[in-house]
Amino acid sequence: MAVRVERSGVRYVAIRSGLVVGREGGVLPKFMMPYRFYLGGWLGSGRQWLSWISLEDEVRAIRFLMEDSSLQGAFNLTSPNPATMGQFSRTLGRVLGKPAWTVVPAFVLRLALGQMADEVLLGSQKAVPRRLMEAGFTFKYPELRDALEAIIQGESDEFG
Repeated sequence: MAVRVERSGVRYVAIRSGLVVGREGGVLPKFMMPYRFYLGGWLGSGRQWLSWISLEDEVRAIRFLMEDSSLQGAFNLTSPNPATMGQFSRTLGRVLGKPAWTVVPAFVLRLALGQMADEVLLGSQKAVPRRLMEAGFTFKYPELRDALEAIIQGESDEFG
């Protein structure tokens, strides 16, 4: 389909988004819930890569792509600094002032969720926004800790 669109002279931009981290939406509220009960930690080995992006940078990047008519094709909308599940969990724990010590073993997730555990929770994706940065986009929150602190402390303007 993309080839047909491009052949017809229409600009085509495909967005491949990482895990979106925001105050009200995305994965952050779900990730934070166990920390409220001092049960924060990671799933599986903790070595799987999570390509994430703050909601504010996601919105800013979409606007950037919409406004520059010379840009086309596929773009990764992820932070330039992906984190492992373990790094993400420990950083979130530090920002919340709570421990990240609980580990849910992969076999337990597979027993509970079957193949979906590998596809959704245990899979590893280390995407970087190379084309987006080459086009001149700059991230407000390229570092996970800065993004989490701004979101949790309410300093992030999530709609750009």
